[in-house]
Amino acid sequence: MSPDCYYTWIPSPQITSHNGSEIDPSTVFFAAPPPEIGTVLSAQSGLRLDGSTVLGATGLKVVVSFTFFGMLVGGFLGGGFTNGHWVGVAIGAVVVAALFGVLMYRRELHRADCTFVGTHGIARFRFPGRNGTRARCDLMCFVDAVDLQSAFLGRNMGTNFNYQWRSESGKVLFKVEGGHFSKSRSEDPQSVLHFAQAAEAAWSAYFMPMLMAEIQRTGSCRFKTQRGIVTQQHAIVGPGFLEIVTNGKPVRFRTADIDDVVLFQGLIMIRGKNAPQHAINTADGSNGLCYLSYGCVANVKTFLMLLTHVVGIAWRNGE
Repeated sequence: MSPDCYYTWIPSPQITSHNGSEIDPSTVFFAAPPPEIGTVLSAQSGLRLDGSTVLGATGLKVVVSFTFFGMLVGGFLGGGFTNGHWVGVAIGAVVVAALFGVLMYRRELHRADCTFVGTHGIARFRFPGRNGTRARCDLMCFVDAVDLQSAFLGRNMGTNFNYQWRSESGKVLFKVEGGHFSKSRSEDPQSVLHFAQAAEAAWSAYFMPMLMAEIQRTGSCRFKTQRGIVTQQHAIVGPGFLEIVTNGKPVRFRTADIDDVVLFQGLIMIRGKNAPQHAINTADGSNGLCYLSYGCVANVKTFLMLLTHVVGIAWRNGE
């Protein structure tokens, strides 16, 4: 099918791609943004005028690397089950390599999806291929969500990421996940990570006024910082203070009592001025030191913003 059959929407000049750059003129949007998401802030599509899709050299390297890794794992497992017989090694290598390759190809192919970030929601249209089928749309309006959890595996924002918006009941409304394998995010403009981060920025801009209104009304706002099934925890942010409540036991840090707040390797470390130099984290902050897992803090971007603008703490990134 020719690209003309897909050409259903043309972005206005002020709309950028999800990483903030100009949209490639050869980009073909095979779906239009739903009106429910409000004013479109950024958009991206992996389909090009020549009918090709953007998998890219990085994506191909990922697929090949994981296929080769699957071959090694499969050969090892096949040999183990057949006492080292070459037939078992060969079958295991082929089967597991094919499985790893297909799974990674399907994940990397999401780079060809058509995605939109708006002032009131986000939308993703799955690339339908060239068989003329209608693109499936995943749509989420911000009004339906209450929490965003963003988690990373690895250092420096990690190689694997998972963003999940949830409803009041805890149901997952929208998920953006994938892997980022470049040393610099700017090297891969089609990375799904750009969509996730643009969506998080739009969600934070939508959600922040609600939090500020709650602080004006009640004097504070609450963030889930769940540490697991056994430990129930949340944080309370208000003018001049941060309170960590663990299993019903509150520990309050006033701005003047906080020595440092550092974001380091997936943790938010809060150190009070009375904390011993080599304090051990007691989870509840009672010894003046507390760690919050970045991936466990709901709406973590707005949490960090409020630490600066409401609590009055200049947090920093650790080396």
